Amino acid sequence: MTFQLTDSLVQKIIFAMENQQKVFLLDASSLELVEADSEAVDFIEESVGEEKFYTLPPWNSKDGFILLESFCDTVRISKARSDLKKVLEEGRGVFRNFKNALSLYPELERRFNAYKKNYMQTRVFEWYGSLRESWGLESLAQESEEIDLVDEDFSFSECSRPDFSCIEKEADFIAEELRQTFTGELGQAFSGLWLRRFDFSEADRVNGIICRTAAGEFAGAALYSSDFEKNGLKKTVFLTALFVNQNYRGLGIAGGLIKRLSSLLKAAGIHWLIFTGFSTDEIFEPLLKANGFKKIGSNFVLDLEDCRTNEN
Repeated sequence: MTFQLTDSLVQKIIFAMENQQKVFLLDASSLELVEADSEAVDFIEESVGEEKFYTLPPWNSKDGFILLESFCDTVRISKARSDLKKVLEEGRGVFRNFKNALSLYPELERRFNAYKKNYMQTRVFEWYGSLRESWGLESLAQESEEIDLVDEDFSFSECSRPDFSCIEKEADFIAEELRQTFTGELGQAFSGLWLRRFDFSEADRVNGIICRTAAGEFAGAALYSSDFEKNGLKKTVFLTALFVNQNYRGLGIAGGLIKRLSSLLKAAGIHWLIFTGFSTDEIFEPLLKANGFKKIGSNFVLDLEDCRTNEN
C-alpha cells in the first residue's frame, strides 16, 4: 500500500523516531503511527508483509550523537565549538549537557534547531525514497532546507556616528587577536596595519553597514572609503574592513554584510568595489568569490554594474 509523504507526516515520524522508549509503525491506510506493543507483534509482522504497516527510519542514541558531532563541525565560533566538543567528550548526560551549553549561544541554538530539523528530514526522505523504489516508483528529489537565519536573528543598518565607538572597540579586539596569533614583532606589525584601517580622524567620512543582534549587541561591520574621489575616480570605492565579532562568526553575517553593502553602493551609482589583501583576509576569499568578487593580483574586485546586469 503506497502513501504520500506530507509535511505533517514527516513531523509525526520525526517525533516518533526521537521517542527512545517506544517503537512505532506507520499505518499506510490512515497515515497514523501505531505503537508496536508486544501483544500486537504477530499481527503487525503479518500486516507488514501486506504492506499496510511500515517500520520507521531507524534512530537511536548513537544516531543522535552523530548528529551533534556533525553540527559541531559546522560551528566556527571557537569558544562555542570548544564548549560543545567538551560536552561530547565527557560521555555522560551528553544530550542534556549539550542543550545546556547551546543555551549560552542563542543565535547558535536557533541554528542548531534548524540544522537538526533538516538533518532528520533528510533521513525520512531517504527512507521514503527506498519505499518508493520498492513500489516501482521514482524517488522524489529532495532539496535540503537552507539554514540562513541571519535576517531573523540580526539587523543591518548604515553606520552612523554613534556606531564609531563600537567599531573602534571591536577593531581593538581583533588587533589583540592578531598579536596573539602572530607573536613577537610580526604580530605587532600586523596589528598596526589592521588598526590603520580605522583612522576616524574624519569621522563623518566613515561609511558602511553594521550588524547587530536582536538584543542590540554589535556583531560585525563592512566599512568602505571613497578616498578615490580625490583622484577623480567617482565610481570606485575601497572596502576598508570586513569583520565579525568572535562570538558570532560562522553564522553567515559576513555574507549578509557584503550583500547589503553591494546593494547600497549599486544604488549610489558605484561601479567598482575593491578589497585589498591582508594577512588574515584570506579566510574571506571563498566568501568574496561567492559574492561575485574576482581576484586580481592580491586584490579582490567586484564589478557592481555587471552584478546589476546579471540581476535583470
